[in-house]
Amino acid sequence: MTAPTNPANGTPKALAPADEQEVSLLDIALVLARHRRVIVRSVAVCGLIALLFALFASSQYTSWARVIREVENDAMTRNMSGLSLLSGFGLNLGGAATGLTAVAYPDVATSREVRLAVVRDTFYFPDVDATMTFAAYTVLAPGFGETVFNYTLGLPLTLKRALRRYLIPAGPAGAGAGEAYPTRAEEEAMKDIAELISIGVDEETGLMTLSARTDNPVLSAQLAQSFVDRLVERVRDIRTQKAREDLVFIEQQFKASEDSLRKAENTLAAFDDRNVNPHSARLRTDRDRLMRLVSFKSELYSDLQAQLTQAEIDLQRSTPVITVLEQPVPPMESSGPQRTLTLFLGLMVGGVIGLGLAFFQSYLEHQRADTVERTKLDELRRVFRPGPWLRRLPFVSRRKHVEP
Repeated sequence: MTAPTNPANGTPKALAPADEQEVSLLDIALVLARHRRVIVRSVAVCGLIALLFALFASSQYTSWARVIREVENDAMTRNMSGLSLLSGFGLNLGGAATGLTAVAYPDVATSREVRLAVVRDTFYFPDVDATMTFAAYTVLAPGFGETVFNYTLGLPLTLKRALRRYLIPAGPAGAGAGEAYPTRAEEEAMKDIAELISIGVDEETGLMTLSARTDNPVLSAQLAQSFVDRLVERVRDIRTQKAREDLVFIEQQFKASEDSLRKAENTLAAFDDRNVNPHSARLRTDRDRLMRLVSFKSELYSDLQAQLTQAEIDLQRSTPVITVLEQPVPPMESSGPQRTLTLFLGLMVGGVIGLGLAFFQSYLEHQRADTVERTKLDELRRVFRPGPWLRRLPFVSRRKHVEP
């Protein structure tokens, strides 16, 4: 049998491998028709799971606050000509620039210190009708309905929380509210509360939006307000830390200088009381020495007083200006879950899984059929294989070389 030739130039055509076969739309439709039950079952199961989740999932409410991240302009303050007249009294109204900028505010809002302060705040929880800290609320035993949900549809989240509790080490003994180190319950609460908060920044306007999402509108507003308050406190602590340390140091030095000046003045007064008209050179020398000491202490006192006033101005100037443009309020409508979208996505996922299973089963059946045919052919070759004496013949050897 000769190979087919190309009618254009008479050259033989290249034979395509046996495994490379064209797949037509008819073949795809045939695969879908043969495995239609798998596709329908997959869509039904995924749709049922999505429907149950959409029906039994609690409504979510989102409350947000908008914050203006303002940073005081140091150059503008330094160039104020009216206040520059105070420089004659030893006061410098220009403050040093700080390392914290408004760009870092979202990171500060989600920092460990802010989250720890929030979980130690007290909130009202309607589902238990009690006011307690967020950390104490996370360790409460769930109700019957929540338990059923946690061990059915919410099983992945339950396993995640259990694994997290196992991996988190226990906090130091005696740690609690007001301590620097969180307890295990507070550590768990910090993980949970990070999932309830989201922060966005509008690059054009510079507004930062902080939102909290829970299953209760009042609790969402309380969490958002707590995060805003703790953000303001944390930013102030960071930006004013150096100024506060300087102020404390200068206050201590000013207090010591004031006491030292008072003692020197009392010593000079006592000397004058004992020596009304000193005539000897030694007494006049002692009085001059006491007067110089009082003068030195007085100058030091005046200098420290000016530095104390300067430190108070620097502390006031380093305090950041954070304006809450929109306070968080309890939302009137729920923001989730979107039940229609959840059901649609469930059906779509079920269809994709069903199609994948259908083509995978078709591929396995094709491979199984090829394996059976190949096994039969090999068995026939072994049965009709020539014996050793027949292979020695010339035509058998030549045929052996030409056999594929």
